[in-house]
Amino acid sequence: MNARDVTNGELNITAPDTHVYFSNANWVGDLKLPNRGEGTRVHVKTNAAWSFVVSGQGMSPNRLHRGEWATFVVNGSGNWERETVTIDLLAYYSHRNVQKIGETKSRARLVEGFVKTNEALMNSGANFRFRMVSLEKFQTPDTWLKLGDALSALRSDQIAQQRRDALKADAIYYEGTESGCGLAWVKSSRFNMVATGSLNCGTTVMRHELGHNMGLNHGVLTPDLASDIAVGYSAERTVMGGNTIPYFSTPEKLSPNTKLPLGFENQIDGVKAMNNFSKQVAGYN
Repeated sequence: MNARDVTNGELNITAPDTHVYFSNANWVGDLKLPNRGEGTRVHVKTNAAWSFVVSGQGMSPNRLHRGEWATFVVNGSGNWERETVTIDLLAYYSHRNVQKIGETKSRARLVEGFVKTNEALMNSGANFRFRMVSLEKFQTPDTWLKLGDALSALRSDQIAQQRRDALKADAIYYEGTESGCGLAWVKSSRFNMVATGSLNCGTTVMRHELGHNMGLNHGVLTPDLASDIAVGYSAERTVMGGNTIPYFSTPEKLSPNTKLPLGFENQIDGVKAMNNFSKQVAGYN
């Protein structure tokens, strides 16, 4: 649903999940959520230059800003609450990418990867979304030959970290031409909150590598092989276990293909693991 179609800012909800989109030509200053039953959700996405306020019964007004994806849910008391926190991401593409595929395609790849990341988080019921606070070209040093070089150096690179601080970004994602597909630190501290990808692979790499940052390891085929809940589910090809479907592992959702659960309670549950970590990451900057 487009924001401009919301009459007097009062949202008409006819389904358990409602999506509302804002842009410069599609904007209202206030979005009022109506009283509905427990579990009703409204997903809001905005690219508008102007902020706006989301309000509902029992909830303090929430002001959303450009680039945010946020989900609101009716809780057990019948009140609305914001379900998601925002993790701010500084996205870099290498100047080598521009030399190889051009500026437009270099930027488009990262935007596509970002959208796929947030869509997978939303599909999976995660309690956070990323916001790309800036998308910029990075002058890659000649010494960066493999992704491990970039992953290690970006943590203390003066230009990258000063820019991160100026933007108050919680995380950095970099895509270059280095050898490899994707590489990231797992369950990252503020210092290690860096993930990398390469032109060698597709745009779904971003969601996988940011999954590592958020604490997840690669998938297992059966629950008895999981030493911790923070893994993907390879039998269903979730993001961390094959990265074929746009879902992270969770027993709360069913596969769009097999209609079987995408995880096992207390055994394979990447979403729960990320949800337990998200507020910490959202406070990194």
